[in-house]
Order: sequence, then structure tokens, then C-alpha cells
Amino acid sequence: MRDDEKGIGCFMRSMCKGLFASFVVVLALGVVSSAAMGAEWSVNGSTAFGTEALSSATASLVGGKLTGEGKEISCSTLQLQGGEIVEGGTGSATAVAFGGCKELVKSEKCKLGSPTITTGAVTIDVVNATEVEIAPKYGTEFATYKLENVLGKECPVDGEYTITGNAFVTVAGASTEATEHSAAFNGHSEIEVNQNPVTLSGSSALKLASGKDWSIR
Repeated sequence: MRDDEKGIGCFMRSMCKGLFASFVVVLALGVVSSAAMGAEWSVNGSTAFGTEALSSATASLVGGKLTGEGKEISCSTLQLQGGEIVEGGTGSATAVAFGGCKELVKSEKCKLGSPTITTGAVTIDVVNATEVEIAPKYGTEFATYKLENVLGKECPVDGEYTITGNAFVTVAGASTEATEHSAAFNGHSEIEVNQNPVTLSGSSALKLASGKDWSIR
């Protein structure tokens, strides 16, 4: 190969490397841009809907459990109070009430102070095309509950318990417009009780008070 041909080859290889590097940068920027855009709520096929109230009706909570540290609490219903979603992927509720709760430790000495565990205000935000995060609107505390003595017996773990962290739910068929979607707590949730990790499980129906179809896209 002549020296001039070697020079041209080196130049072409250098140019190709430069173009490849530029292409990688463009792709990376594209990925960042797509991630930054995120997913959002859609109501009746439109992402420009303003605000929609979430149903305040009590819904069944299938397999609802808070498990950890040798204690297990099961709840059978879930109700959003003052819930709403806002165009752009955000939302909130003044409270989430878990009803029909009971302590499942096989002991006749302890009981829940109340069958209803009610959270403080929460945010309900779209994380991606299938997932929604529910987190305390202020601070880190979700809710508190008490374990009490059964009449005439002494509960060894009586006292007040504080639930903190954030919960993630997977929305079934999220990309399809429908009146109702099942939302199930998943393994991304980071829930603690008195600073000890616990597992939150269960699923419930999520729908709009207006009965309109909705999705995430």
C-alpha cells in the first residue's frame, strides 16, 4: 500500500470513529430525553384532561398484608379519600383507608387497636408506563397503628407502630383505555415499620369517580 493510501485509510478510520462516537452520544441523549419525558395519565384517550377525581367508593383489597418481624396484619378493603389525578402524571389523596384489618400472629394476647388503618395525605404519581408510586405527601410517615392487650391478657409487643417509606403498584393493562384497572403492590416498595423492613402486598381496583376510561401512556 502506498503512503498516500495509508494516509487516506487512517483518515477514514479516524473519521469513522468520530462519527461512531457522535452517533453514540446522540443515542445516549435520546435515551435521556425519553426518560426525562416519562409517562403520563390519559383519560378518554387524551392526556389534556385537567383533573379527574378518583373513586372514593370502598373497594376490596385482595391479599392485602403487611408482613415482617414475626407479625402480619391483613386488611380486606381499601378506600381513597379526596383522591385525584392531574394531567402530566401526578396525583394525590388526602388519605388512604385500609379497612377490615386484623393481626394474624397466632396469639390470643394481642389485638389491633382499630380495624382501620388510615394514612395521612399521599402523592400518587406515574413512574413509568406500568407503575405508580404512592408516597407520603409530607415527611416519610404513612400511618400508625397500635397493638393492644386482649382483655385480661398481656400482649408482649403492645405499643404504637409507625409505617414509613413509599409504595409502588403495578397497574394491569395500563396502556389500554379502560374504566377500571387492577393495581397491585410490587417488590419495589420500600416500607418499614418502626424502622424495620416489612413487605406490603395486595391488589385493588383503581377507577375514576366519573366512570371514564383511563390509561397510562
